[in-house]
Amino acid sequence: MQVSWSWIRLIVVCAALGCENGPRDDHHVSLPPRDVSTPDAAPPRDAGPREPKLARNIIVFMGDGMGAEQLATGRFAKGGRLQLDALTGPALAVTDSLTTWRLIDEGAPATDSAAAATVIATGMLVENDVLSLGPNGERYETVLEVAKRAGKATGLVTTSLFFDASPSAFAVHQSSRGLYPEIAREMLGLIQPDLVMGAGEWLVDDLATGVLEVAQRSGYAIVRGAAELDAWNPARDPRLLGLFETRFVPVVMGGERFTMTPALERSADCLDPTLATMTRRALERLSQAPDGFFLFAEDELTDEIGHRGPSEVSWANRALPAQVEAIDAAVTVAIEWVLAHSSFDETLIVVLADHETGGYHFDHALGPESGDFSAFTQDAEGLRVGFHTRAPIEVYALGPGSDALHRVTQHADTHRLLLGQL
Repeated sequence: MQVSWSWIRLIVVCAALGCENGPRDDHHVSLPPRDVSTPDAAPPRDAGPREPKLARNIIVFMGDGMGAEQLATGRFAKGGRLQLDALTGPALAVTDSLTTWRLIDEGAPATDSAAAATVIATGMLVENDVLSLGPNGERYETVLEVAKRAGKATGLVTTSLFFDASPSAFAVHQSSRGLYPEIAREMLGLIQPDLVMGAGEWLVDDLATGVLEVAQRSGYAIVRGAAELDAWNPARDPRLLGLFETRFVPVVMGGERFTMTPALERSADCLDPTLATMTRRALERLSQAPDGFFLFAEDELTDEIGHRGPSEVSWANRALPAQVEAIDAAVTVAIEWVLAHSSFDETLIVVLADHETGGYHFDHALGPESGDFSAFTQDAEGLRVGFHTRAPIEVYALGPGSDALHRVTQHADTHRLLLGQL
């Protein structure tokens, strides 16, 4: 049966006042019990397209490369429970792309972020490297574009390059994720989300790309760094392009920079904001829209740690739990916003990954303090390799349609969940 969430505010108020039946955990927002009745049979896959029935507000969190084992180590570090565990789930989703879905061999290439995010955004399988574009140049409509067509405000937030694969799959249609100038110009000039945040100053500041000119012509106010984001006034500058860089230089991967600062390495003087801070500021802006909003918020750093971890396992053992906690902190911001300003009758929160990275395994018996509690996929020579894997990822949700989460078995189902069609 359908769970009603309209009395969440009462629980929170009761907890805050110290009511006998409403204690609140210091680290978690209290949510009502979920319905555990026997699920209905899933509808046939060939039932045909249906008109979108969007929730008023949709918030999608993606931990790039965040598999079930990464979540397990985050739970261990946080004392056994994450805030996202208050949502319905998990459902397990297959992540294959058009490149990989027919391949039986477990060692076959896994999906990349472009193809994985595309099927979440559009419901359509594409080849690896492709962004929401069909084989004959068809522009597959994304859930962000559906939201814009419905009059909703839209936002893309990431700890990666703002024109990187995952956010771009929700906003552009390009044959390759590597076409950075073309992606940025289409995103800011044609699709025009109300706010865009991430790294990538170097592309905008290269006048030869034309990205800065497009952003200015589209009316984007540009802020650089956490301090400017904090000072941003959405009422004065409703369209925002946030550009954030990090000073952190890792030891692994030959000193190649991360896009933004990993949670483990953050300090009070970091130039870039956290995902939680970007989420909070995004919600402050998007929630002013009279017809609701769509927000995509991604943490890319779980993927970067997974890629680089095999080069320095000891560091990854400490960095991954901290990064999962950082994602969970952003989810907490969103849940608290819903409880204070909306309800789960009208706002849908979804937490998921595009794929798993690194073949990561968490040893529950040892734990992070051992310094040697994880392993990454090994090649034929026994060397650890930080590649994507074909492991199913976990999907969590709460809000309109989340009672049907048990029907999610692949990314295309998650797309239907976002459209209210599941």
